[in-house]
Amino acid sequence: MSIEDFDYDEEEEEEWEDKFQISYTTGKPSPMRTRRKKVIPLWQKIEQLKDEAILKRQTELDDYSYYD
Repeated sequence: MSIEDFDYDEEEEEEWEDKFQISYTTGKPSPMRTRRKKVIPLWQKIEQLKDEAILKRQTELDDYSYYD
């Protein structure tokens, strides 16, 4: 589909221009700017893993607790 065949509104065009920046050498949209992940301290990672393990253990026990 060529650009001439594509019928679009100006609003859609503005939205598209906001999301992509055209690379003038290839004509393809350049990738979005990546956002860095926030660096989590080691103690916070450990706490998250503990919380996930406790939650997983609780859900596993709750699923079969009615058999007891």
